[in-house]
Amino acid sequence: MTHTPDTNHEPTAPVFALATCRRCKGTGIYSYHPACGNTCFGCNGTGQEMRDTGQRRPLTTDERAKYDEYEAGERAREQRAAERAARRAAREIIAAQGDLA
Repeated sequence: MTHTPDTNHEPTAPVFALATCRRCKGTGIYSYHPACGNTCFGCNGTGQEMRDTGQRRPLTTDERAKYDEYEAGERAREQRAAERAARRAAREIIAAQGDLA
């Protein structure tokens, strides 16, 4: 799958907020397991979990630097894949020409 960044869109990050755990209903306790006790794995026993609010925010400077580094890596990977495909196509053409001779 080819990565096509939207050049008209500034990247954003999701906004998270603490909310009551949906698994244990805020108690921090869930079904008993002999190896783990009765600690809720949804919230790690705290009774609260991080939940996506559906809102977006601009990236911080550090996040933007990581995003730009990721994008550069994606472009480099796509370039290498295109070069491999071109070499493979060239080999197939040369092999086909050899079969005709």
